[in-house]
Amino acid sequence: MSDGEGILNVRDLSSGYGRSQVLFGVSLSSPRTGAVAMLGRNGAGKTTLLKTLIGELSPMNGLIDFDDVETQNENTEKRVRRGMGYVPQEQAVFTTLTVRENLTLGAISQKDKSGIDMVLDFFP
Repeated sequence: MSDGEGILNVRDLSSGYGRSQVLFGVSLSSPRTGAVAMLGRNGAGKTTLLKTLIGELSPMNGLIDFDDVETQNENTEKRVRRGMGYVPQEQAVFTTLTVRENLTLGAISQKDKSGIDMVLDFFP
């Protein structure tokens, strides 16, 4: 897929749980800089999409391209080492750690930790 659109490019992604298909042909692109919002009612497939992107669920179909590498057949660990991350809303942070410590844990596979300071500048 690798067409340089953004850091994350998804094309015709279908996924679900067992025989229950939840996502039908999802396509999206996330720019290297900036933000993308995903909105929807309960049961619309937001969590299913995130779990499929990070590798907790296997796609039924489609392509996931992260930083110009197709990752749909990689396991979760490999995707995280490439720089992907997902924090479920139920387990967002370690409450006994500082904000910096939580961010550092989230960036454990990253060699360049400068993003932590950038985030702290946004949210002091």
